Amino acid sequence: MASPANRSVKSSNKKPKQEIPRAKWTMYLSKILADLMVEQALIGNKQKKSFSKKAWRYMLEEFHRKTGLKWDKDQLKNRYGVLRRHYTIVKSLLEREDFTWDESRRMVVANDQVWDEYIKVHPDAEVIRANGCPIYRQLCIIFSDTKANGNNENLNDLIDLERENSLLLTSPKVASMPIDCGGQSTFAQEDSSSSTEDDDDEPNEQTKFQIPTQPGSDHHKRKRALLVNDAMAKAILDMAAASKQRAAMASQGSDRFSITNCIKALDEMQEVDDDIYYVALDVFESANARETFLSLKMNRRLIWLKSKCSSPSSSALV
Repeated sequence: MASPANRSVKSSNKKPKQEIPRAKWTMYLSKILADLMVEQALIGNKQKKSFSKKAWRYMLEEFHRKTGLKWDKDQLKNRYGVLRRHYTIVKSLLEREDFTWDESRRMVVANDQVWDEYIKVHPDAEVIRANGCPIYRQLCIIFSDTKANGNNENLNDLIDLERENSLLLTSPKVASMPIDCGGQSTFAQEDSSSSTEDDDDEPNEQTKFQIPTQPGSDHHKRKRALLVNDAMAKAILDMAAASKQRAAMASQGSDRFSITNCIKALDEMQEVDDDIYYVALDVFESANARETFLSLKMNRRLIWLKSKCSSPSSSALV
């Protein structure tokens, strides 16, 4: 039997458990996660309420590669739950006649009186009123609850979601209206733990895209649905061409002013607190800002970032 002294030595030799940093989400980070989820949904790695284990492993690795943030799967799943609530809120708003979608700003629009009355009953809608939902189209794809519509084979070769604004979001035919991919129309606030049903690795069938239900004849609804499906097909082909072009460009050499290089430089800096760090991630969405940041001398980069923190446009959307 080990003596008290030996037990004390053994316990002191135990390595402290590494603390996982608290996840502080910005719109930039949410877009990266949403794009990864869209990719997995389109290739069939999503069940009704969540993704397969294989999909979560892939998204966790890619999220770390793209952002440099070593967050765990639970943190990504918690954000998945938040995004699902955002989707449910926007979908519920757009089913009401007094709310409309402003595509140019990607916001739900109504007069102040309508908003005030609605938020009295549904206070969680305040975040949508204030910030809009810039990734609503991605959320429609991620949280759709539809049946098979064909073959998913080789879709993975067609989709490159590293582009900050996917062509799926800006296709001219699709951009004129917010799409709704079906699913529950309730305003339920689902706990993020409900999104952990990933024990089944079997892929789901292909997502079928639809538009919101609007008053009118069945013929009119079918016609609008066909238009959106055609637009989606065109968008995927456009994405394939863009992906090949970007791959060719990447083979010629690495981008000196890439987001990855900016994050590496940011990690090497001293005296960068969390607020400045996460604002910097949003700032790095701009190619001009990335070039400016990396072109500055080391002793001037922090001053420049602090000036961006004081700018009104630097407030992060969550």
